[in-house]
Amino acid sequence: MQALGLTRLLGFYGALLSVALLALWKTGHLSSVLPIGMPWSVTVRDIGLGLAAGVALMLISRGLARWWRFAKALETELRTLVGGMTTSRALLVALVSSLGEEALFRGVLLPAMGLMLSSAIFGLLHVGSQGRFWVWSLLAFGAGALFGGLTLMTGTLLAAIVAHATVNFLNLRRLGSEELCVVVELGPVGSERVVERQQESPR
Repeated sequence: MQALGLTRLLGFYGALLSVALLALWKTGHLSSVLPIGMPWSVTVRDIGLGLAAGVALMLISRGLARWWRFAKALETELRTLVGGMTTSRALLVALVSSLGEEALFRGVLLPAMGLMLSSAIFGLLHVGSQGRFWVWSLLAFGAGALFGGLTLMTGTLLAAIVAHATVNFLNLRRLGSEELCVVVELGPVGSERVVERQQESPR
């Protein structure tokens, strides 16, 4: 994962989490991060909902990458950024990123702006500086709406954090552990087709 810079990435999400926690503390909503004082049955329910939502999102993203060329191209580019990521690094990045983003977007912005606007901002921030990741931005909007829905339904961030961490970990681990051979079949402008063959890298 040299291309991303693991230390800078973790530092960014750590700072994001710190800012979000400070805002939650100042507004008196710090307890929304985790279901403090909730019955164990509620905690288990929220974790189960989060796991199910995360796996569903991962399957949807894999299906889109298989059948939609724009999503396929996005996956190919993301794979070049996270290639060689180990399981432990993928888990660390997934946890830190989900905690930071959920604390900010669903903990701070969702109550202040509502579901659609906070999800739209979440999606727009995934588009990248040159708009190359517009597909990722669109998918992030949908994911943000789902995470926000989980937060509104359960009353805490736990289910959203688990869902976010699950989809991030599964996708990071898959993209980071596969080698991709890409062949582009050229045709008339706009009809190019990407053909790929994936091979598992040695563990």
